[in-house]
Amino acid sequence: KLSKVLEEQGYRYHDFLGKGGFGTVVSAWQTVKVDKHTIERLVAIKTLNPNAPKEAKDGFFREAEISLEEKYRHDGIVEGLDMFKEGNLYNLVTKYVVGPNLKEIIKRDKVLPIEFSSAVIYKIGKVLEFLHDPKRSVTHRDIKPANIIITNDGRVYLLDFGSAKIGSMSDDVFVGTPPYMSPEQIKGNANPQSDMWSLGVTYYEALTSEKPFRSGKDDEQEYMQDIFAKVLERKFDSPRKLDREIPKKVSNIVKKSLGGVKFLGIPILRRYQSANELTHDLENCFGFNNGNVDDTIKDYISTRNIFGNLGHNPEIDYFEYPNYRHPENLEHIVA
Repeated sequence: KLSKVLEEQGYRYHDFLGKGGFGTVVSAWQTVKVDKHTIERLVAIKTLNPNAPKEAKDGFFREAEISLEEKYRHDGIVEGLDMFKEGNLYNLVTKYVVGPNLKEIIKRDKVLPIEFSSAVIYKIGKVLEFLHDPKRSVTHRDIKPANIIITNDGRVYLLDFGSAKIGSMSDDVFVGTPPYMSPEQIKGNANPQSDMWSLGVTYYEALTSEKPFRSGKDDEQEYMQDIFAKVLERKFDSPRKLDREIPKKVSNIVKKSLGGVKFLGIPILRRYQSANELTHDLENCFGFNNGNVDDTIKDYISTRNIFGNLGHNPEIDYFEYPNYRHPENLEHIVA
């Protein structure tokens, strides 16, 4: 059921999408006028729990800023429509985007086709080009398969800007998901290159169904220490070691995202400095452009019916901001 304020604004409850420690998400019908016609469209309404911790509230308002402000408008970012305050509650209204996230697709299909995986990475790379532009200066800080959604018409969206760093905002909160974090992000200095590293980890996982930096530790603190140590040492297997079908050019793009490529210990390819460098290499490798990259994604969706058993909407995880504390005894690792 919606609040009286939302109902008065023309919203009608549709479905409950999820609840986290920091709030709830529902879908609703909104009555809008287009030209002389009155239509209804489905939207998502995210309500912030007034008792949520400060980090969650800050994340909610960052998400609202990026989704609502015109300068952040992009085809790969879910558009915000409105925001309401009623009493001590805040409601953020966004377009309703339905589809599985990349994590779910990898879990279902294991190893994805190389061209499809590359097309999805290319689309997110284009979003990062847009975000990293000095006009916007946004570092996402939590790129991972769970935050990439693919709709039934083949559109690719980057979700969850609650962890984003905007402009010169300080890294005073330890943010990110350990297996996807870059060395500098672990040390508290996230920047646009950190997003490229995380996208490289995502690319590796889409190609091999494995993360490059893994740990078998059960204890959370030991797990994080193990992951961070491997990231800082850049210890990972080449994607081609896991699957010889992966072309060397593609493997090098992944390795270049994760710290560069060495031959006999000598660096021969430096780490990507920008999203534009990555998308340029993917264009050269696959001949991607804005038209055929969409066709590649749509073709896989139509042939594999990836929506058959994947009706989950990843927006329900919206409030689970990954603000991790440094594990005990980590100082000697990141020093």
